[in-house]
Amino acid sequence: MNKEQKTQNGFVLIVSLILLVAVTLFVMAGMRSSTVSERMAGSHMDRGRAKLAAEQAITQGLAALRTGGSICVEVGCTSANLATTGVAYTTAVLPSAWSDTNAIDVTTATGQLTSAKYLINWLNNSSFTNPVPPSVIPTGKEDCKAYSIMGRGVGLASTSVVVLQTIAYVCPTD
Repeated sequence: MNKEQKTQNGFVLIVSLILLVAVTLFVMAGMRSSTVSERMAGSHMDRGRAKLAAEQAITQGLAALRTGGSICVEVGCTSANLATTGVAYTTAVLPSAWSDTNAIDVTTATGQLTSAKYLINWLNNSSFTNPVPPSVIPTGKEDCKAYSIMGRGVGLASTSVVVLQTIAYVCPTD
Protein backbone atom coordinates (compact mmCIF):
# COMPACT_ATOMS: atom_id res chain seq x y z
CA MET A 1 0.00 0.00 0.00
CA ASN A 2 2.82 2.40 0.72
CA LYS A 3 4.29 1.83 -2.70
CA GLU A 4 1.02 2.80 -4.45
CA GLN A 5 0.67 5.94 -2.38
CA LYS A 6 4.14 7.21 -3.34
CA THR A 7 3.38 6.65 -7.02
CA GLN A 8 0.09 8.54 -6.74
CA ASN A 9 1.75 11.52 -5.03
CA GLY A 10 4.18 11.91 -7.93
CA PHE A 11 1.38 11.66 -10.49
CA VAL A 12 -0.68 14.33 -8.68
CA LEU A 13 2.32 16.66 -8.71
CA ILE A 14 2.75 16.32 -12.48
CA VAL A 15 -0.98 16.86 -13.14
CA SER A 16 -1.08 19.95 -10.89
CA LEU A 17 1.97 21.46 -12.64
CA ILE A 18 0.34 20.92 -16.04
CA LEU A 19 -2.89 22.55 -14.80
CA LEU A 20 -0.89 25.46 -13.35
CA VAL A 21 0.82 26.04 -16.71
CA ALA A 22 -2.54 25.90 -18.53
CA VAL A 23 -4.16 28.41 -16.14
CA THR A 24 -1.12 30.71 -16.46
CA LEU A 25 -1.42 30.66 -20.26
CA PHE A 26 -5.14 31.53 -20.07
CA VAL A 27 -4.46 34.43 -17.70
CA MET A 28 -1.67 35.79 -19.91
CA ALA A 29 -3.91 35.63 -23.00
CA GLY A 30 -6.64 37.51 -21.14
CA MET A 31 -4.21 40.20 -19.99
CA ARG A 32 -2.89 40.64 -23.52
CA SER A 33 -6.41 41.08 -24.88
CA SER A 34 -7.22 43.60 -22.15
CA THR A 35 -4.04 45.58 -22.83
CA VAL A 36 -4.76 45.75 -26.57
CA SER A 37 -8.31 46.96 -25.87
CA GLU A 38 -7.01 49.69 -23.56
CA ARG A 39 -4.53 50.85 -26.18
CA MET A 40 -7.25 50.98 -28.82
CA ALA A 41 -9.50 53.02 -26.51
CA GLY A 42 -6.63 55.40 -25.75
CA SER A 43 -5.88 55.86 -29.45
CA HIS A 44 -9.54 56.55 -30.18
CA MET A 45 -9.67 59.19 -27.43
CA ASP A 46 -6.44 60.79 -28.66
CA ARG A 47 -7.74 60.92 -32.23
CA GLY A 48 -10.91 62.59 -30.92
CA ARG A 49 -8.78 65.27 -29.25
CA ALA A 50 -6.87 65.83 -32.50
CA LYS A 51 -10.15 66.18 -34.41
CA LEU A 52 -11.45 68.75 -31.93
CA ALA A 53 -8.20 70.70 -32.28
CA ALA A 54 -8.50 70.67 -36.09
CA GLU A 55 -12.10 71.89 -35.84
CA GLN A 56 -10.94 74.66 -33.50
CA ALA A 57 -8.31 75.68 -36.05
CA ILE A 58 -10.89 75.84 -38.87
CA THR A 59 -13.16 77.96 -36.66
CA GLN A 60 -10.33 80.43 -36.03
CA GLY A 61 -9.50 80.47 -39.74
CA LEU A 62 -13.13 81.32 -40.55
CA ALA A 63 -12.99 84.09 -37.95
CA ALA A 64 -9.90 85.51 -39.67
CA LEU A 65 -11.80 85.61 -42.97
CA ARG A 66 -14.76 87.34 -41.31
CA THR A 67 -12.43 89.94 -39.79
CA GLY A 68 -11.02 90.83 -43.21
CA GLY A 69 -14.40 90.39 -44.93
CA SER A 70 -14.54 93.53 -47.10
CA ILE A 71 -10.95 93.12 -48.27
CA CYS A 72 -11.52 89.43 -48.95
CA VAL A 73 -14.51 90.22 -51.21
CA GLU A 74 -13.09 93.20 -53.11
CA VAL A 75 -9.53 92.19 -53.98
CA GLY A 76 -9.09 88.77 -52.36
CA CYS A 77 -7.32 88.15 -49.09
CA THR A 78 -3.57 87.74 -49.43
CA SER A 79 -0.66 87.71 -47.01
CA ALA A 80 -0.14 91.45 -47.60
CA ASN A 81 -3.64 92.74 -46.85
CA LEU A 82 -4.68 90.20 -44.20
CA ALA A 83 -1.45 90.17 -42.21
CA THR A 84 -3.09 91.29 -38.96
CA THR A 85 -5.75 88.58 -38.89
CA GLY A 86 -3.97 85.64 -40.48
CA VAL A 87 -2.46 84.97 -43.84
CA ALA A 88 -4.12 83.79 -47.01
CA TYR A 89 -2.25 82.63 -50.07
CA THR A 90 -3.48 82.54 -53.63
CA THR A 91 -3.65 79.17 -55.31
CA ALA A 92 -5.07 77.90 -58.58
CA VAL A 93 -6.07 74.47 -57.25
CA LEU A 94 -7.74 73.09 -54.15
CA PRO A 95 -4.94 72.05 -51.76
CA SER A 96 -4.86 68.28 -51.28
CA ALA A 97 -2.15 67.92 -48.61
CA TRP A 98 -1.17 69.76 -45.45
CA SER A 99 1.89 72.00 -45.45
CA ASP A 100 3.23 73.78 -42.35
CA THR A 101 4.51 76.55 -44.62
CA ASN A 102 2.45 79.71 -43.97
CA ALA A 103 0.28 77.94 -41.36
CA ILE A 104 -0.93 79.96 -38.37
CA ASP A 105 -0.85 78.60 -34.79
CA VAL A 106 -4.02 78.74 -32.73
CA THR A 107 -4.48 78.57 -28.98
CA THR A 108 -3.28 75.30 -27.47
CA ALA A 109 -6.06 73.43 -25.69
CA THR A 110 -5.58 70.84 -22.99
CA GLY A 111 -4.94 67.35 -24.29
CA GLN A 112 -2.86 68.45 -27.28
CA LEU A 113 0.81 67.83 -27.95
CA THR A 114 1.22 71.04 -29.96
CA SER A 115 -1.06 73.88 -30.90
CA ALA A 116 -3.46 73.38 -33.76
CA LYS A 117 -2.81 75.27 -37.00
CA TYR A 118 -4.87 76.64 -39.85
CA LEU A 119 -4.01 77.55 -43.41
CA ILE A 120 -6.14 79.78 -45.65
CA ASN A 121 -5.83 79.61 -49.44
CA TRP A 122 -7.70 81.95 -51.77
CA LEU A 123 -8.96 79.77 -54.61
CA ASN A 124 -8.36 82.30 -57.37
CA ASN A 125 -9.31 79.99 -60.20
CA SER A 126 -12.09 79.85 -62.76
CA SER A 127 -13.35 76.68 -61.05
CA PHE A 128 -14.19 78.65 -57.91
CA THR A 129 -14.74 82.29 -58.99
CA ASN A 130 -16.53 84.13 -61.79
CA PRO A 131 -17.04 83.38 -64.62
CA VAL A 132 -17.86 79.74 -63.94
CA PRO A 133 -20.44 77.20 -64.95
CA PRO A 134 -23.49 77.43 -62.64
CA SER A 135 -23.01 73.86 -61.40
CA VAL A 136 -19.67 74.66 -59.72
CA ILE A 137 -20.67 77.59 -57.50
CA PRO A 138 -23.59 77.14 -55.08
CA THR A 139 -26.73 79.16 -55.81
CA GLY A 140 -26.45 82.69 -54.43
CA LYS A 141 -22.65 82.57 -54.22
CA GLU A 142 -21.90 83.80 -57.75
CA ASP A 143 -20.37 87.12 -56.56
CA CYS A 144 -18.39 85.53 -53.74
CA LYS A 145 -14.73 84.59 -53.46
CA ALA A 146 -13.87 81.02 -52.45
CA TYR A 147 -11.30 80.17 -49.78
CA SER A 148 -9.97 76.80 -48.68
CA ILE A 149 -9.40 76.59 -44.94
CA MET A 150 -7.40 73.64 -43.65
CA GLY A 151 -7.10 72.88 -39.95
CA ARG A 152 -4.55 70.48 -38.46
CA GLY A 153 -4.78 69.12 -34.93
CA VAL A 154 -2.48 66.81 -32.98
CA GLY A 155 -3.53 64.79 -29.92
CA LEU A 156 -1.28 63.88 -27.00
CA ALA A 157 0.70 61.47 -29.18
CA SER A 158 2.45 62.73 -32.29
CA THR A 159 0.87 59.86 -34.25
CA SER A 160 -2.66 61.20 -33.69
CA VAL A 161 -2.99 63.82 -36.41
CA VAL A 162 -6.22 64.99 -38.04
CA VAL A 163 -6.41 67.37 -41.01
CA LEU A 164 -9.79 68.84 -41.95
CA GLN A 165 -10.60 71.08 -44.89
CA THR A 166 -13.57 73.25 -45.76
CA ILE A 167 -14.40 75.77 -48.46
CA ALA A 168 -15.76 79.11 -47.30
CA TYR A 169 -17.31 81.72 -49.57
CA VAL A 170 -16.83 85.37 -48.60
CA CYS A 171 -19.65 87.39 -50.12
CA PRO A 172 -20.41 91.12 -50.49
CA THR A 173 -22.87 92.46 -47.93
CA ASP A 174 -24.63 94.91 -50.32
